[in-house]
Amino acid sequence: MKLKKQLFNLILIFSSLLLHSQQSNCEKIFPFDSNEVLIFDIQYNFGLMWTNVGTLQFTSETIVQNQTRYYNFKSESNTNESWKWLYEISSTYDVMSSQTTLKPVKYFQSTKYWNHQYNYQYIFENDSIHLLIIKDKEVINKSIKNDSLLFDGLSAIYYARTIDFNSLTKGDSIEIDILHGDQLMKQKIIFEGIDNLTHVNNEIISCFKFSSLIMNNLIISDKKPAQVWVTADDRRLPLKISIEIIVGSVNIYLRE
Repeated sequence: MKLKKQLFNLILIFSSLLLHSQQSNCEKIFPFDSNEVLIFDIQYNFGLMWTNVGTLQFTSETIVQNQTRYYNFKSESNTNESWKWLYEISSTYDVMSSQTTLKPVKYFQSTKYWNHQYNYQYIFENDSIHLLIIKDKEVINKSIKNDSLLFDGLSAIYYARTIDFNSLTKGDSIEIDILHGDQLMKQKIIFEGIDNLTHVNNEIISCFKFSSLIMNNLIISDKKPAQVWVTADDRRLPLKISIEIIVGSVNIYLRE
């Protein structure tokens, strides 16, 4: 079962759902710094029981290459030891992004799923993206023409957090462009308004809520939209993602 990989991809899609804002805003508003660490717990529900099955971590720092400063965003996901009998998967994600626009320059991903190894490398240029993808023995090496505002999933998470959420009205829909695998994809997102989320330790937090119907996925149900909550403050932290899957459901929570 590729549950963990699909869940991480879903986090990436939802976290980037507000890319319609003006790009110039990114140069002035950064709700994160170069030392931020975010850790998520992944909980699985089957019947009446919820249990932790894995963790997900995001970090940011500043690096210098050729006398130019960049953000270096990283993420790592792992299955808890007690659940590796069901699915054993670990992933690392690493992207270098502009410190003025957050647009990606280089992206790397490595995922190990049981005895399978998947590696992704994207090099972003002005009007094209060069891809090198290795799936076990299969190799994909090609270029994609693109001159629009396009992000990999990880840099999109940080870009989305610079958006003015208050400019949205309940019922607004957004289409975002993201590079997933070797394909350019559009994901339609619907803004559900402001919601008071009961988070860990019963803390009530005001959040912006969104939903999206995920299609063509072997694990995630296409009968009920997935939902995401982000804090309605200057940090715009993703607090919770709720997903219906083929068997059971999943909640992904930001730790305290």
